[in-house]
Amino acid sequence: MKKKFLVFVFLMAVVAANVGVIAVRSASENQNTGVEKSKVGLELLYEWQNQAFEVSSDYNHNLSYCDADELKLNCVAVNLCAYNNAQQDNQLTVDEVVDYFSEEYDSNGELKVYSKPEEIHDYIDWYYHGGSDCIKDFGEGFNDYLREKGNNGYSDLSYEETSAALKNYVNAEIAE
Repeated sequence: MKKKFLVFVFLMAVVAANVGVIAVRSASENQNTGVEKSKVGLELLYEWQNQAFEVSSDYNHNLSYCDADELKLNCVAVNLCAYNNAQQDNQLTVDEVVDYFSEEYDSNGELKVYSKPEEIHDYIDWYYHGGSDCIKDFGEGFNDYLREKGNNGYSDLSYEETSAALKNYVNAEIAE
């Protein structure tokens, strides 16, 4: 019995030593300069923002500033319609999103991603706390509606066509 206990203690010491070595290696490998840490944080903010607004499907591109010209306005319109219908507290428009993405820096020379307007911040927060599922469900319902009307889906429509169809879809949903 004493021998088993000693073997157990020895094995636990080996495991603890390995965990310690791994932790030290990991810490030393992850020590970045302040600039690198700042860059990682900035890339994360851009990733969250760009993914929430479906700016690009290219992961590396989503880690940096994306201009308003890169927005898929028909997708933004559908996403915002889902957002605005899911909650009534904050309403966000496509024009506000385009305005936000139109410049990388605000009037004070600060990166906009660090000082988002409250409406943009709230949308991104909503997106990552169940909103993406809401958008998926809303988009599927909208695509079903469009197919009933003889269209392929909103990804094939222009922004103007999508906006008009969204108004009809929302009105039809309210009427039901």
